[in-house]
Amino acid sequence: TLILMNKAAGDLSGDSAMAATRLQTGMKRLDYLFTQFRVILTYTRLMFFPVGQNLDYDYPIYRSIAEPGVILSLMTLLAVCSAFVWIFWRFRKRQPLVKVIFFGAAWFFITLSIESSIIPIVDVIFEHRVYLPSAGLFLAVSFSLLLLIEKQRSPRVNIAILFLAVMAVLTLTGLTYARNNVWSDRLSLWQDVVSKSPGKARGYNYLGIAHYEKGNLDSAIEAYKKSVSLNPSYANAYSNLGIAHFENGQIDEAINAFRNAIRVNPMHADAHYNLGLAYGEKGMMREAIIEMNKGVMLKK
Repeated sequence: TLILMNKAAGDLSGDSAMAATRLQTGMKRLDYLFTQFRVILTYTRLMFFPVGQNLDYDYPIYRSIAEPGVILSLMTLLAVCSAFVWIFWRFRKRQPLVKVIFFGAAWFFITLSIESSIIPIVDVIFEHRVYLPSAGLFLAVSFSLLLLIEKQRSPRVNIAILFLAVMAVLTLTGLTYARNNVWSDRLSLWQDVVSKSPGKARGYNYLGIAHYEKGNLDSAIEAYKKSVSLNPSYANAYSNLGIAHFENGQIDEAINAFRNAIRVNPMHADAHYNLGLAYGEKGMMREAIIEMNKGVMLKK
């Protein structure tokens, strides 16, 4: 029984951050588009100033192009794109490197448009979406520096550019090391998430799982309760709460949590099965068999 319960604790968080990026949402297409104007600038800022990174952003949704943040972001993006087009058209024949710079910039915007356009996705921002586009941005930046060095006749200016580049590399290396420390442990990662997205239920659910895996049942229960208080329709968090209560010997509380999970999602196979286990601990064998059979049938 305990093996099944432990297995469920890992499996019940089925709305993982990666999977959620592909779920459908009822968000309007224009709302998603307006929000993406801001998101693209956030991605760009992270490329040059990677501070405040977050695995699970609680990003605001923008619903009108007239909002100051949206219109300023749109104007900035149009200005940047226009500048790249003008530079390419003006210098493409005299400066071959300009073609590479334009290609890098085009690569960034085109590959980013796959998930930052008008097709709504549940999570409007995820840092991993910029991994592939960033190759084009870094290509454009590096070749721009080469072109600048090539055009400069002053050794002092070239030395200054080289010094700034070295300082940028060292700074980014230090920030990467610091961020890796956050990612080194699941508990520290999700503590970082809830500190930056305190109003989002998913972070607390995963924080609860991290505490559960370390045997901190009271802390896990507290995190799961916070999760369902933020989102009363979060079936997985209810089910995980039930598991933590079960492991903590609080069978009545576990039963209540599993029932809430089933109330929210009647097709939640693990909640049915684990509710059956909890009924079994109470000696309610008929109910236990019924719920466990439901769990098994829903798993098929």
